[in-house]
Amino acid sequence: MRFFPVGYGNCLTVTVSEQGLGLSLLFLFRFMCPPLFIPWSQIASVKEGRFLFVQHVVVQPANHWSRIKLYGAVAERVLAVSKGRIRGAT
Repeated sequence: MRFFPVGYGNCLTVTVSEQGLGLSLLFLFRFMCPPLFIPWSQIASVKEGRFLFVQHVVVQPANHWSRIKLYGAVAERVLAVSKGRIRGAT
């Protein structure tokens, strides 16, 4: 089974802290979907990527097939905070 990427645009709030990565949907779309917090210890890798001229970061949770691709300032923040906290941060 193949899953297609989902783009949340401005409906997703991403929080990057010293403890981990938080994801939360806008209130209108949050029904049955509580905020998600992933501690750095549960993230297998954070890798930089580029598609054409757009840089992004791919976050791979440990023991899970899904990936989270982030762009812009939040991607830079994830890279900066994840360095030294997980082995796969590049």
